[in-house]
Amino acid sequence: MPAWIAKGGFMMWPILLCSVIALGICIQKAIVFISIRLNIGKFIQALFQLLKEKHYQDALSLCRQHNHPIARAFLRGLENYIDDGGRVVSEIEISGMEDIARLDRGLKALSSIVTVLPMLGFLGTIIGLIQAFMQWETMGENVTVTVLAGGIYAAMITTAAGLFLAIPYFMVYNYFVSRIERLANDLTRYTSEFVAILKIK
Repeated sequence: MPAWIAKGGFMMWPILLCSVIALGICIQKAIVFISIRLNIGKFIQALFQLLKEKHYQDALSLCRQHNHPIARAFLRGLENYIDDGGRVVSEIEISGMEDIARLDRGLKALSSIVTVLPMLGFLGTIIGLIQAFMQWETMGENVTVTVLAGGIYAAMITTAAGLFLAIPYFMVYNYFVSRIERLANDLTRYTSEFVAILKIK
């Protein structure tokens, strides 16, 4: 690997820097998603049963037990319902949007890196080819296939590195985005049922 980095030229360093930043974002996001892991179906079934039976304090306790955006949103909504019965839906939506915004933080940077990595690789290749042809021009008739092949080989390393790193990060980015979208859809869906159970107008 160090030999490849050396052969790829100076453009390998921004590629590696972007990769390290992307890896840091992915690790941080993975930790966050693991920390909010919850069996949503089981939680919702238990919560709604308590609400139907008007066991509001038990429902509050259930929500407080889980570090999940939906649990926090319903906790906020239920607390508001118990206090004055108003603004329940808006409180749930505000809580949900706040959590979704926190989950989304950093993903734009990851998306930018995924886009930039192949471009850096192609730029490195172009620079490498320019250097190879400059060497050809300098050597003139004395140039050999070995010299040209070596320069082109070194140039192609950056393209390979950019694509090799961008593809897995792209897949991870899409996974995180799909998780957030699913969370937003679940919150919208279950909020409607939550409101219907409490018979909030």
